[in-house]
Amino acid sequence: MLNNLYRNFYPNGKRDKAVIFDIDGTLTPCNACIFSERENASELVQAYADNGFKIIYLTARNVYFQFNIPFFLSRYHFPDGDIQVANSMAERKNFKTFKQNILKRYTESGWTLFAAYGDSSTDFAAYLAAGVPQNKIFAITRQGDCKCKPGPWRKCYDSWSKHTPIAFPP
Repeated sequence: MLNNLYRNFYPNGKRDKAVIFDIDGTLTPCNACIFSERENASELVQAYADNGFKIIYLTARNVYFQFNIPFFLSRYHFPDGDIQVANSMAERKNFKTFKQNILKRYTESGWTLFAAYGDSSTDFAAYLAAGVPQNKIFAITRQGDCKCKPGPWRKCYDSWSKHTPIAFPP
């Protein structure tokens, strides 16, 4: 169970700000592209890590394909972070509730959910319900789509390269 191996609610005894990233379709080019990085995704995540934010990788990926997550993150040089995955059929059946419950544990432990990134309506709904400010929820189009899925996000991007300078001006 990956989330039990990578959970660290109190790094160095400090509670601070965290940024949430869905993996499939957000950091990968599509939900089925679990071995490929979406262009500029690792640079975006690294920019947050370099600025002192805790990174939370949050996915409802099927248990049979979860084995690849640490390898994927390492291969594409994503920074260290907590990896939270769905462990039960119930969690995989209701993505929004699963993600919201995981994020609730962080806020109850004193973390501020600063920003969140996703590609699905359930991502956006979970982030908002967990307390991420709507103006800090960012969407990316799914491969082959020309617009983002509906939801309470601030802005829709077709590439993370267009977002990185906005998040961290030179």
